[in-house]
Amino acid sequence: MSLRKFFARLRSVPNREQAERELNDEIREHIDMEEADQLEAGLGPEEARDAARRAFGNATLAKEASREAWIFRGLDELTTDIRFAARQLRRSPGFTSVTILTLALGIGLNTAIFSLFYSLTMAPLPVKNPSEITDIFQLSQTDSKYGPLSYPEYVYLRDRNTTFSGLAAFNGARMILSSIGDTRRDDADGEPLQAMIVSGNYFSVLGITPVQGRTFLPDEDRTPGARAVVVLSYYFWQRKLDAAPDIVGKTLTLNLVPYTVIGIAPKGFEGTIPNPVDVWVPMMMEGNANPGSDALQSRNSYFLHSIGRLKNGIQRANAQTELTVLAQQFADPTDGDRNKIGIAVTPGSFVNPQDFKQGLPAGVVLMLAVGLVLLIACANVANLALSRGLSRQKEIGTRLALGASRFRIVRQLLTESLLVSLVGGAAGMMIAIWSLQGFLPFLHPPGERGLNLNVRLDIPTLAFAILLSLLTALAFGLIPALRSSRQDPLTTLKEEGAAFNRRVSKSRLRSMLVIAQVAMSLVLLVAAGLLLRALMKAEQVDPGFNMKNILVITARVKLQNYDAKRATEFDRAMKEHLTALPGVSEVGLGMVAPLGSSFYNTNLIPDDRPYSPDDAKPSVNFNTVSPGAVASTSSLPST
Repeated sequence: MSLRKFFARLRSVPNREQAERELNDEIREHIDMEEADQLEAGLGPEEARDAARRAFGNATLAKEASREAWIFRGLDELTTDIRFAARQLRRSPGFTSVTILTLALGIGLNTAIFSLFYSLTMAPLPVKNPSEITDIFQLSQTDSKYGPLSYPEYVYLRDRNTTFSGLAAFNGARMILSSIGDTRRDDADGEPLQAMIVSGNYFSVLGITPVQGRTFLPDEDRTPGARAVVVLSYYFWQRKLDAAPDIVGKTLTLNLVPYTVIGIAPKGFEGTIPNPVDVWVPMMMEGNANPGSDALQSRNSYFLHSIGRLKNGIQRANAQTELTVLAQQFADPTDGDRNKIGIAVTPGSFVNPQDFKQGLPAGVVLMLAVGLVLLIACANVANLALSRGLSRQKEIGTRLALGASRFRIVRQLLTESLLVSLVGGAAGMMIAIWSLQGFLPFLHPPGERGLNLNVRLDIPTLAFAILLSLLTALAFGLIPALRSSRQDPLTTLKEEGAAFNRRVSKSRLRSMLVIAQVAMSLVLLVAAGLLLRALMKAEQVDPGFNMKNILVITARVKLQNYDAKRATEFDRAMKEHLTALPGVSEVGLGMVAPLGSSFYNTNLIPDDRPYSPDDAKPSVNFNTVSPGAVASTSSLPST
């Protein structure tokens, strides 16, 4: 069909009544002209009229043939099917309600898992032109692990590459807010905030424009400790500062240092990692954000995440090749391990690709589990559809007897299934979004806010829900439609003994569906039981120390600018005070709490083994503890 004919037909759809009138007028003119010719031939008026109608032929067939030229017959029939399906569903409110609710729960659960997976791994970052954004990692060519960069290495790559329009770096930190302007916080020890230490070009590389004030200037990214300025997140400004309109220019005391507020980030932007951010501070304030740190000067302190924006026309592979060459040029020739380091350039994402690969098997298992839930729902709805089809045998038999084809009946029944599935899909999609928005605030590490995931009704989620609804309609509607349309119309209308055979056949089919439903439910129950058993065993695992009656106290003395001597005195006084408390049997000090999220590591080189700079150095975790720490976590009861 040519485009000209296509648009001609399309234009006729909205003007159907007018086109119908014109078609009737044209047929009438043809008959009138033929009637005039018959009158001239000597026939009487009645005979001439009958002869004209016989000469023209079947007017109804002529109309049908003419309509093909100006209207989509399939579209017209589809509209009729949808209207009829809606009427049929309104007549069975109980069936419709149960079916929609069942499908909404199954589709909603699958859509929620997909939306969470998409937001973590495939969703574009909330920045300008996210397709140009890439993550940059240090890649160990010996074990293919992604890692952070050191600050000197970042500067070297930033200043010498030709493939990026900008290269930014950032790292998280915990900072203590003790006062806003001249007003101290109610908390005696201050309020901990999730801070992000960023390079001066961080916001410009991401294309982020503040809603108030400005972002960092180049001068604020040159001299360590010289410019204490801060950019607030929109959430922090709204929830913690009551959206104060005059906050820009005021000071926040962070880690005992007054920071001047220079801007507020736009709503919806809380960084490029899942953990949300309260405030951003310049990279040059790293020494205050992490007291005692000299990471800005150390070539071997790898703590920075890097993100870049590719120039127009540059491919990631070309950028990765260039940065790898620069990284090898930066490497110290005396350190053999550094010559085995490359650079990985990956699409910008909330999740490290390495973490994604490690979590993918668990994600696949979860998707299969919720997929089984949807299949169980489809089997349940198919049983309901079969039962409903039994009550519609006379209706379907009558339509077949009047000349309707089996294909036409199946299409009508599938239209009803599709309508129910789409309504259930729409309800499921709303359930998925609302449930995730209610659940995510509770999904976070201890002491932090909910994950920084923008779960919303976007195009990929909508497309997934629609596709899942279409597949669901076929899954539960096709078999009942084929079964209901396969019958002898005469036998059905006469209600003869063949109805018994139909019931037997239907019973077998329904039994098969019930068996499948029970089997899938059994698989899910067994999997859930195994998961609970694994959790129970995990609780019974002996970690090597006593976990009962143990309290952990974290003293962030560095955030209060304590030097080594003052920190040692604080630890001694705290230990004496805690030991004097009634019910306390032992008090121990340590750098890291057992099973905590923080750790210290170092390279291990055996003294009795020859060592070359090119040899891989094993990395081990370590902790420094006092004798009381060992005693308090022994098998003896303690408090």
